[in-house]
Amino acid sequence: MKFRKLGDSGVDVSLIWLGTMTWGEQNTETEAHEQIAYALAQGVGFGMNAFESGLLTPAVFAGNLSMKLITTQVMRCFGFRPVLIVNGVLAALSLAAMSLLTPTPPKFAIAAVLFASGLSRSLQFTALNTLSFADVPKAQMSGASALSSTLFQMTMGVGVAVGAIALRIGEWMHGHDAHSIGPEDFSVAFLIVGLVGLLGIANLFGLSRDAGALVSGHGKGKV
Repeated sequence: MKFRKLGDSGVDVSLIWLGTMTWGEQNTETEAHEQIAYALAQGVGFGMNAFESGLLTPAVFAGNLSMKLITTQVMRCFGFRPVLIVNGVLAALSLAAMSLLTPTPPKFAIAAVLFASGLSRSLQFTALNTLSFADVPKAQMSGASALSSTLFQMTMGVGVAVGAIALRIGEWMHGHDAHSIGPEDFSVAFLIVGLVGLLGIANLFGLSRDAGALVSGHGKGKV
């Protein structure tokens, strides 16, 4: 996507603009969809086409996989409670930080935010899933595993619903509807989702300091 300066304002605008006045009258619905598809392919929005934006996605998975290499060491060094609380805050902040992303920062800055988010979320998921089985007797492990899997799928669905509601709130705040959604609506949604993540940390303060110590190995060798 190519940009030009808008007069002396210092604002960069794309060379491709969409005029919707003729939609539904001079243009057919099919032609309107073709125009939108062309604009999206050329990078309208963040100035990235589908291929360029797709290249940013692996940054999240890179952070996820990188954290897997040191998760055990982190747990053994700090224990579950401090890790879940501190990293939970970092995970929530990484989500909220995405509300600040604009087309202006270089691509590597966006990738860095996504990478950091992948790191923190990977550690949080692993710690929570491991701790949930820490005190389960072997005889009940099968049932606990089935229950955990079911609850995980349910919470994933709830998360999608919360994200959708957050986006609708962003649209409402900016006077948009489902057909005029903008980047600023997603910024509000990311802030709300980050806030929800912070609220979820409150329950973790009730954990004992040695929670899951037998699993993590934290505190072994100390007198």
